[in-house]
Amino acid sequence: MDFDVAIIGGGFAGFIAGITALKENKKVVLIRKSQGATALSTSLVDVVGYYSPDPFEPYLSPVDGIKNIIKRNPYHPYTILQSDTGLDCFIDSFCNAIDFLKSSLENSGLIYNGGLDKNAFFLNNIGTTKVSCLAPSATFSGEMSNFKEKNVVFIGFKGFPDFNPNFLVKAVNELKSNYNLIKNTEFSGCYINFPTFENRGDIVSVEMAKAIDSDDKVKEELINRIGEISKGNDKSFSVGVPPVLGLDEHFTIYNYLKSYFDIFELVLPPPSVPGYRLQRALEKEFLKNNGEIIQAEVVSFVNDKTNIKYINAEYYEKVIEVRAKNYILATGKFIGGGINSENPIVEKIFKLPIFIEGRCIKDIPPYKLFKDEVFASHPIFSAGVRINKNLQPLDENMNVVYDNLFSAGGIIGGYNYIVEKSGLGVCLITGFLAGKNS
Repeated sequence: MDFDVAIIGGGFAGFIAGITALKENKKVVLIRKSQGATALSTSLVDVVGYYSPDPFEPYLSPVDGIKNIIKRNPYHPYTILQSDTGLDCFIDSFCNAIDFLKSSLENSGLIYNGGLDKNAFFLNNIGTTKVSCLAPSATFSGEMSNFKEKNVVFIGFKGFPDFNPNFLVKAVNELKSNYNLIKNTEFSGCYINFPTFENRGDIVSVEMAKAIDSDDKVKEELINRIGEISKGNDKSFSVGVPPVLGLDEHFTIYNYLKSYFDIFELVLPPPSVPGYRLQRALEKEFLKNNGEIIQAEVVSFVNDKTNIKYINAEYYEKVIEVRAKNYILATGKFIGGGINSENPIVEKIFKLPIFIEGRCIKDIPPYKLFKDEVFASHPIFSAGVRINKNLQPLDENMNVVYDNLFSAGGIIGGYNYIVEKSGLGVCLITGFLAGKNS
C-alpha cells in the first residue's frame, strides 16, 4: 500500500494532520489501533491558559501566554516552531490553523466559536472554571461573561449521577467574589426527568444524546419540561444543562432549542459527548476528503540510513505493509500509548529518545519523574520527543533521526498540558504544520 503520507495515531493531532495533508492534494492513510483520546476530552481547544511564575493566574489573552512561554521555555513546541520565522508569523500560522479547524468542523456539522484574541471562562460540573479560547457553540454560549445581570438555572436530570445542579449552585456562589461579571447573577438549580428515561437511576450521557438525535418527540418533550421551569422568568433567563444535546445532529438540535431558550452546555468530565462529537466530525471530514483509515497497530518498521522505507501494521494476525513518502507520528503520550511508561522510558514504535527540559531520560526510573505533592507540576507530564522547527524528531545529539518522519500532538515533549491548559492547542498547531510539512 503506497501513500504520500502515513499518519500513526487517531487522535486530534493525527486527524488534523491528515485533513491538512489531504487538502494539500496528498494521498493519506491514517493508522490507529483504537479511537484515540479525543473522545475523552472536553472538546475545548486550549492554546494556553496558565503558565509560571504564577500558574494560578490565568491569561486573558492566549497570545500573551504564548509570548511568556517563548521567553521562559526554550523546549516548548511554541518556542521551537517560531524560532525561524518569528512570533508574528507563528501567530499568523496559529490563526490559520484555527480557521482551518473551524472550517473543517463546520463542513461536518459542528460549529466552533472563539479564537486567539481572548480566553474565555467556562463552568464545569463542580463549580471551578475551565479556561479556553475555542469551544463548540453550545459551550461558548455558557461563557461566564454572558451571565452578567442574568438569572441562570442549572438543570440536572433525575437518574443521571454525573451532574448535581444544587452542588454547582453552591460552588459557583462562592466564586462570585473572584468574578465581577457574576456578582449580580442569580444562580439556581433543579432536576427534571429526561424524556423516555423517567424510571432509570443509571443514565449515561451518550444515551440521552442518542435519544435526542433519533426521536423528535424527546426533543419536544424536553422543551416542554424546560419551559415549565422558565415560566415567570424574564428575557435574561439562561439555562445550563449537561452536554447531552445530540451527537450527529447536535448543531441542528441546539439551534432549535436555542430558539426557545437561552441555553448552553456545561463542561463535564469523561465520558464526554462533546469529545465524541469532535472525534466523529474529524473522522467524517477526513473520509469525505478521501482519506483512508486502517484499524491496526504499527508493530515494526524498515529503514535505511536517513529514511523510513515502510511500516508494518498488525490487525489480529494479519500484517499490512504500508509505504509512504513521509510519516507523521501522532500516538500521544501515555494515555495514547505513544510512550512506554516502564524503564527505560522510550517512544514505542521508532524507539526515539524521550526528553524532559532538554535532558534525555532513558536512564531515569519513572517514579523519579513525579513530585511528592499530588497537585504539583510533575515532570513526567512534559515528557516527549524533542523536535526541530520542522517537527522532525531529534536524537540525543540533536540530529534529525529520519528525514521523512514528523511528529504532532502529545508525543512531543517540552510542555505540561495539565498545568498550562495547552493540550489541544499544541495538537492543533503541530498537526496543522506537520500536515503541511509532510
